[in-house]
Amino acid sequence: MPDRSVLQHTGKKFRTHKISKRIQDITVSAIKEMSMLAMQYDDVIPFAWGLPIFPTPENILKAVADATKDNKKIGMYAPLSGLPELRVAAAKTIARKFGEDAEPDPMTETLITVGAMEALMDTLMAIIDPEDEVILTTPGFSSHIEQVMLTGGTPIFVPLIEENQWTLDTNELKKAITPKTKAILICNPGNPTGNILSEEQIRTIANIALEHDLFIISDEPYNFLTYDGKQPFTFIQIPEIRKNLISIFSLSKEYCMTGFRIGYVVAEEGIINQLSKAHDSTVISAPTVSQIAAIEALTGPQDAPIYFRDELQKHRDIMCNRLDRLDKHFSYVKPTGAYYIFAKILDPGPDKPTDAIPLAVDILEKARVSIVPGDAFGPTGKNHVRFCFGTSPEQIEEGFNRLDKYFANS
Repeated sequence: MPDRSVLQHTGKKFRTHKISKRIQDITVSAIKEMSMLAMQYDDVIPFAWGLPIFPTPENILKAVADATKDNKKIGMYAPLSGLPELRVAAAKTIARKFGEDAEPDPMTETLITVGAMEALMDTLMAIIDPEDEVILTTPGFSSHIEQVMLTGGTPIFVPLIEENQWTLDTNELKKAITPKTKAILICNPGNPTGNILSEEQIRTIANIALEHDLFIISDEPYNFLTYDGKQPFTFIQIPEIRKNLISIFSLSKEYCMTGFRIGYVVAEEGIINQLSKAHDSTVISAPTVSQIAAIEALTGPQDAPIYFRDELQKHRDIMCNRLDRLDKHFSYVKPTGAYYIFAKILDPGPDKPTDAIPLAVDILEKARVSIVPGDAFGPTGKNHVRFCFGTSPEQIEEGFNRLDKYFANS
């Protein structure tokens, strides 16, 4: 039987008393752990890790190939804050998406990072002191929880209401604020729920942040990925909140550039200056060759993200139709954004585990389908599992054929 220790990552194979408490107190993301565990088996259908199935667009790859002919261009560090052309492209992208009033000064209000994850870490390192509190939604992205803890902060969870399309309870948000609260971290559209907060909710959160002088950290890797004609409203469209706002964007999903690791931050100059200290101390600068790819992504043809969105809506509908056939075992809210379905476990059957973690492992071992247990996504994630429909329609159908067999006669 394959080693399942990746699901119980405690560091027992090393002298843990030599390891810092802040590292011992966190775990490897369950998303990555399930993906690592799946690698020990052959022919696994990947519904766990949020990787888009589509290839990186050819124009982006060509830009990289052309750049490799000039070693002086790609073989050196980029400027700390990013290539000037990319910072201009990022600022113009903000204006194109959210209106000219939202456009930042590219040279003072943008920072190019190694993916959105580094941008989030830089942000939390810059604003969080030990025992500061950061409000997170639950269910919410598991790495947000670990990053807050790693920087010495305390995650405070505010529930999304499953019975109301995973809507944020803003009254609970107000109640969660204490003198130790430093920031509110919002991912919209949401991971793992695929929910989209309304303009009214976004404005309410902004007003709460202003009233209490809190930072808003807006994590937006899926801002392009919305379905059924939905157009999400975002914090950067509210001028009054700009001095408190740190907006984080990623090229990974939008341009299928997960391996290039490019993200960017938009914030006022004083905040960017502080984030740059953490950025310099950790990575110096994002890889030059990846930044060249990102310039082409943001300034070149924009048909690929539209195609990805339209295709993923079809993938969503296929997965929802297949989940409907398992309604004895799962219930779910149909997502309007991102590419995840966060399904509630109802009745796995008399011979199946009832808790999400053992059920996910059992499904992997017996059906060769990888999913993520909901426990990873905060207190209200318990008794749920996350499915990603970023894979191909053929894999979705095959994965659910296997799940049909797994649950048969239950």
